[in-house]
Amino acid sequence: MTFADPHICLSCGGSIEAGVGSCPHCGMNLASPEIQQAWRSLVVADQWIIRARMANKDASNQKATAHVTPSGGPALTPPRRRLSAGTVLLVVGAISLLVAGLIFITVSWGSMGIVGRALLLLLFTAIVGLLARVVTKRGLRASAESLWGVFLGLVTLDWFAGRDQGLLGLDGIPIGHAAGLWGLALLGVGVAVVRSAKVPVGRTLVVPALVAGLAPVIGLVGSAAEIWESAFWSSIIPTVGAVLIAVLHRSFGIQPARWAAAAAASVLGAVSIGAAVVEALEFPGLRQLLLQGHGVPLLMVAVVAVGVARVSEVARTASVIIGVLACVLLVAIPAESAWELRGGHLVTGAAAVALAVRGAGKGRVNRGLQWAACLTA
Repeated sequence: MTFADPHICLSCGGSIEAGVGSCPHCGMNLASPEIQQAWRSLVVADQWIIRARMANKDASNQKATAHVTPSGGPALTPPRRRLSAGTVLLVVGAISLLVAGLIFITVSWGSMGIVGRALLLLLFTAIVGLLARVVTKRGLRASAESLWGVFLGLVTLDWFAGRDQGLLGLDGIPIGHAAGLWGLALLGVGVAVVRSAKVPVGRTLVVPALVAGLAPVIGLVGSAAEIWESAFWSSIIPTVGAVLIAVLHRSFGIQPARWAAAAAASVLGAVSIGAAVVEALEFPGLRQLLLQGHGVPLLMVAVVAVGVARVSEVARTASVIIGVLACVLLVAIPAESAWELRGGHLVTGAAAVALAVRGAGKGRVNRGLQWAACLTA
């Protein structure tokens, strides 16, 4: 197909014979300067199209050759992604926007009425959420990360500022339970954002995923602290919740949220173990540990550690160490209290010998027993 066809009239598109002076259909003077200039333009267009076809053919051949790796040659590695200046600017802008919103709420908040405050918060948050949705649909990953981070930050500011100012009676909710509701809301919003953005963006958005993994754990800590005064119970319940949240994100396939919740569960688990040990040391008597229940946290640590060792091969060694040490402490602490400077050493020494004998051999369980023997010696 060519644009310059001598058998077609340039004016009406009718069929003509080559070399005629005028079109028999429309009467156009084909020898006029305007028609001649149009004819030369079409000839040039045909030449450029021929060149484009040749260039495209050469590029296709080069691409096919590039995909063939010579035998014995080094494999080509894809270029590493680097943090671009645009991404840095977007992150800085998002942080600045959050700081500006915080300053506005703390400084200019008092000069507005309750209705004005609520409407302004909702309007600004809705605008940012709409912009985040637009850039997500267009597949702009860095912009989506920044704007969704701003949106979730504004939701946080809206919730706690509204509670602080008593909007809609939110000041009647205790701060711990308010944190729990906030964490539950951000869990749902974060999961919805990540799942809806997976197709247009082509990958998991990290910021909403991290928020969906950490916010509900923080909310659980606040709610547990509101219910239980004991440091152990206010940390062990969020630990279990964090594990369940990690399992939930695993079923959703949101890996950043899963690892964030798992890391939070590890930290809270360490806090729970420390709180159980401190409580046992504060009430070391056998009667206090057994009858008054101050040894229950340490016993729960041992039971949970054994359960984790049975279901998780990766954490089996560490779980065996924690479970064994918890059991040793349950015996050594009252023994030391009843027989000072002798009872604790006797129990730990006997436990070290028994663990060393029992842990002879290979395997994760035996390795855990060996480490526990070293720590109790």
